[in-house]
Amino acid sequence: MTKDLTIRILGRPQVSKDDAVGYQRISRQYVVEGYRASYTGINDNNNPLFLAVGTEDEEFEGHYLVDQKISPKQGSVDVAYLTREFVEIRPTWSSEQFSHSNGFQRCSRTFVALRAVNGLGYSADNFQYHPSISPQKDENPWKYAPSVVLNSEPTLSEEFDIPKGINFNQKWSRVSISVDTKSPGIDVWSVSWVSPIRPEGEPTITKDTAAGYQTVSRSYAISAEYYNKNKIFDSSNPLFLETGKADHEYTDHYLVNQQIKPLLNAQKGADEVEDLAILTREFVQIRDTWSSEQFAQSRGFKRCSRTFVVLRAVNSLGYSSNNFSKHPHNNPDKESSPWEYLPKVVENSEPYLSDLFEIPVGVEFNHTWHRTSISVDTKAPGIDVWNVSWTAPIRPQGEPTITKDNQIGYQTVRRSYAISAEFYTKNKIFDAENPLFLPVGTRDFEYNDHYLVNQQIRPLTNVQKDSSDSTKDLAILTRDFVEVRDTWVSENVSSSSDLKKIRRNYVVLRADHFRGYSPKGKDSTWSKHPLNENAGGTTNNKTPWEYAPYPVSRPPEDLSYSYPTETPITKIPKLGDVNLTDALVAQAGNINMGKWLRGSAQVSFSNPGVDIWSVEWVSHCRPYWTLGGEKSLGSTSFQSPQYVEFDNNGLRISAGGASGSGSVVGQVASFSFYVVNKTVSTNLSAYWKGVSSSQPSVMLDFYLVAKVGGKVIPFRQLIKNAIFTSVGRTDLGGLATGSGMTNGFKFLGNYDDGKKEISQLPTFKNIPIADGGGTITYSQGSGGSTTVASNLSVVSTPVFTSSDPTEEKRIYKVVVSYVG
Repeated sequence: MTKDLTIRILGRPQVSKDDAVGYQRISRQYVVEGYRASYTGINDNNNPLFLAVGTEDEEFEGHYLVDQKISPKQGSVDVAYLTREFVEIRPTWSSEQFSHSNGFQRCSRTFVALRAVNGLGYSADNFQYHPSISPQKDENPWKYAPSVVLNSEPTLSEEFDIPKGINFNQKWSRVSISVDTKSPGIDVWSVSWVSPIRPEGEPTITKDTAAGYQTVSRSYAISAEYYNKNKIFDSSNPLFLETGKADHEYTDHYLVNQQIKPLLNAQKGADEVEDLAILTREFVQIRDTWSSEQFAQSRGFKRCSRTFVVLRAVNSLGYSSNNFSKHPHNNPDKESSPWEYLPKVVENSEPYLSDLFEIPVGVEFNHTWHRTSISVDTKAPGIDVWNVSWTAPIRPQGEPTITKDNQIGYQTVRRSYAISAEFYTKNKIFDAENPLFLPVGTRDFEYNDHYLVNQQIRPLTNVQKDSSDSTKDLAILTRDFVEVRDTWVSENVSSSSDLKKIRRNYVVLRADHFRGYSPKGKDSTWSKHPLNENAGGTTNNKTPWEYAPYPVSRPPEDLSYSYPTETPITKIPKLGDVNLTDALVAQAGNINMGKWLRGSAQVSFSNPGVDIWSVEWVSHCRPYWTLGGEKSLGSTSFQSPQYVEFDNNGLRISAGGASGSGSVVGQVASFSFYVVNKTVSTNLSAYWKGVSSSQPSVMLDFYLVAKVGGKVIPFRQLIKNAIFTSVGRTDLGGLATGSGMTNGFKFLGNYDDGKKEISQLPTFKNIPIADGGGTITYSQGSGGSTTVASNLSVVSTPVFTSSDPTEEKRIYKVVVSYVG
């Protein structure tokens, strides 16, 4: 048999309003037929007819199910009427009313709560005490009050209109509470509170013109129940607030005093109740600096007097915990000097010389002033008034003196100061925390690229003093600040035929300082300085280059040179089998053209606080060609080589590149370049086979025998500075051959084998030759090629050696001579 699940709504819902309580009720009726109208259908677990209490109405938001009932239709056994009632329930009160009770404000509120464990009803803990759960117990309603009541108790901020964020939240006193449980599904709560405190008019504002602070005094009337020790010092919600609490309106005024006193009969009005009292809270304007300041003169030195108002408490506007432990308030039997328990604001406000000299912000120039007098007034409740004065221990003596060293190129700024007697002691001069003698390298506050190098104190003699009181017990402090750059102060450039030299002068602080021997980002050399006692002092044997600081040790930029593209000879100059320029470019890493080596270095320690460095850097000149040859180092002139030619017509020796007939047989030119390295590397010298010669020569060592008469014609001669020009021939008129010879010709001999006619024999000056022997050898030859110049000589000579023994480098001049 199929179950009948028919249920249908009966018309529109009925809406009613409870004007007294302030909530709205929605009543809905449904017709239920068949199985759903039976007991089993009503309680069907899968599809119950009775919904859970607190179910929200599907049409009226904020209305929740509180009651439901079903009744049979008269005269019918399978039809019934279902009624569901939904009540408007808010997460706050449904109505509110304010009135006055004995001059204090009363707040009465009505709440509607679901009679269930629900966010709009009760917590599980409270609901267990509800009369519907425990009817036999007579519990105080506050014990099972719903969440909405407990979360809506008024605070003082609701009465005083305190700005948001200000902590001023004494709760109102609970006066009465009642709960009406007659309505199905809901409880109607009526609760009232009375404000325990009310302001008594506007605050009173006073000004202490001597100390310079302002006081705001607020008065409140408080009800009887608050006038007891537990309420005054309640740990969770005390009537007496914490000292130092900011006023809610005057936010730079802080609570320093509060008191409660009962109203006497004479003070009460006719309509006031018997048990009232007056709470007074005083808020004092407390700054994080002095409240007043005054400057005066004392014996020519400036005196600063300041007044401070501080909280008498461990507080950022009062004392540190360590100093407050020494305060007379905590140690009334111990007499401590006020300097021992200074409040934070006084400690942080002691004047510096910058307060007197108007030093630019960020410049370190911070001698503290001399503490002169101090007193503290502890009579005022909650606050201490401090009066402190200081005297400037130093004052400038006019404008600084500026001098210029035109020879070296640096500038000195000298500042003079008058100092008071108490500063003229060893302890003050070298005070670890605040010395009168500043560290070497301290930057001048005005000339930012000038650094302290010297300082001295000298007493004023009677002759220097005048009759005024201001010069008694005075001394003069002098501080010299020298212009110290991160580069040279002067430079001189010179050059010779082979070398370029740069001499630079530097001013360096004699200190472990970034403008001295410990530059930023570079290795420090201070540990090697002769005047550094930790480095062995003047007994160490370091050379100047070994402790030269950066930038003294920074070389000039490399010279930018290129090899000349034009040559004074017509043939191609080569080194070995490689064009000259190509060979030099390929060896750039071994040549290091344009590099600088360290020359002489001197350092002067005669100036106070600074070292004057004079260093020389040496490099070479540009590579160049010389027509006719380049003289060797130490020689007075270059001699052009002779030209030697041999053939059937005889031996011819000519000078200046002319043959015996007067024709030019070759041009002599020399190319000079420079190598910067420990040695001329084997990779480079391999181009000329590692052999250097200073002068070419031709050696004649042979003889000829005439056919007729057997006359011997001898040739034995060393011809110096000579070039053999017959290199291009395969033989010498049938007399000699170059085959099997290196740089030479061999005379074959035995020209007449008895079978030749006399006309078939080789001749020398038209004389038939029958025999001969020997050789012609040469170091340089010409005529072997029509396009390539003959290499005459290669000479390498050191022209400079680095003055820094750790550098181990030289500049070599290499001269290559050609015949072309």
